[in-house]
Amino acid sequence: MRRRLIWFVPAVAVAAALAVLLVVSAYDAPDTDEGGTGMADVPPPAADPQGISWRRVESESFAGGTGMTAVARGGGLFVAVGTTAAGAGAWTSVDGSAWESVPGEVFGVATEATGVAARDGLMVVAGVADEVTPLVWISRDGGSGWTRENLPGSPLGRPRGVALSSDPTRGMVVGGTTLGEARDAAVWWSRDGTEWIAVDDADLRSDTADLAILAVTATSQGFVAVGTENDMTAAAWVSEDGRTWDRIRSESLEGEGDLSMWGVAAGPGGVVAVGHRFGDRIEPATWFSPDGRTWERTSLDTSGERTMWGVAASQRGWVAVGSAAADTRAALWHSEDGREWVQYDEIDVTGETGPVSVYAVGASDELFVAVGGGGGAGSGSTEVLVLTGS
Repeated sequence: MRRRLIWFVPAVAVAAALAVLLVVSAYDAPDTDEGGTGMADVPPPAADPQGISWRRVESESFAGGTGMTAVARGGGLFVAVGTTAAGAGAWTSVDGSAWESVPGEVFGVATEATGVAARDGLMVVAGVADEVTPLVWISRDGGSGWTRENLPGSPLGRPRGVALSSDPTRGMVVGGTTLGEARDAAVWWSRDGTEWIAVDDADLRSDTADLAILAVTATSQGFVAVGTENDMTAAAWVSEDGRTWDRIRSESLEGEGDLSMWGVAAGPGGVVAVGHRFGDRIEPATWFSPDGRTWERTSLDTSGERTMWGVAASQRGWVAVGSAAADTRAALWHSEDGREWVQYDEIDVTGETGPVSVYAVGASDELFVAVGGGGGAGSGSTEVLVLTGS
């Protein structure tokens, strides 16, 4: 009998959300800018070992009760997605400081955006309608025009991650899970976003366990997906073409307590996955793989109770994001090689209406942008944090 999958999903309440934005920059940005957005006048905390300090960013485009769950970089833009008071939402930014919101009518009501990827002006946003109907929104012009497509296969599902290959023959994939009595890992594939297929592969199913893909990334060899089996064991898959997948078996994906992988990113020299372990306490967990097939648990301070939700890579190394489990502090880590991690000073991100959590991170060559949400019922305020290089 399958164990019912326990979802510790970083969902953002529609009417009670509060946006959070964190940016790591290689340059000093001005304290303010024109047009109603900029950095709030708050003193940064002491620099961390990499010389990174924190600053807050505010934008009128975050107003209306918003929360962000995913962020990506492509075509010279960051695009963050999440939920507004009406439904799914998206925001774009060139520099991580000034943000513009995508008109709400693009997504419609009773929708939620759960994943995003971008490349060369192409943006693919995955999400659901009415909580269970999997779909994607696609823009081919940097967020100006959008189309919507329902994803085929099971009518009930939850997409989680999106990956776009630089190789046009490999196309793009959306990863997630089917819903209902049978909860299997789900992959949808498209060559160019105009037509989608639901991938049918035995390695995405199990007769005895619930499987879920929670994040995907594109590599030079294809795609890597990560997630969980029964919310007890970390799970990983690889594919060369997005249509045929291999489930990876490794002792490093098992351990005491319940292990899960929530984020994955390909970067210089390999692939990094992050997640956490639930046991007598909650601890962050990291893995490194040179190719997505061979995995090892990597060095990480687990002296405190923390979660890890997302990871991104750039020429400056890797950044992983999460939160301190017992309070409202954002937890972030840096790694130069994807194997050894140093934690930044934790940042108190309590909003005026309640706690805020950090769920995802994206990167350009100079910037890391992390996003999240939370807050009290009826809140229309926002809490945005920016990490700039000192």
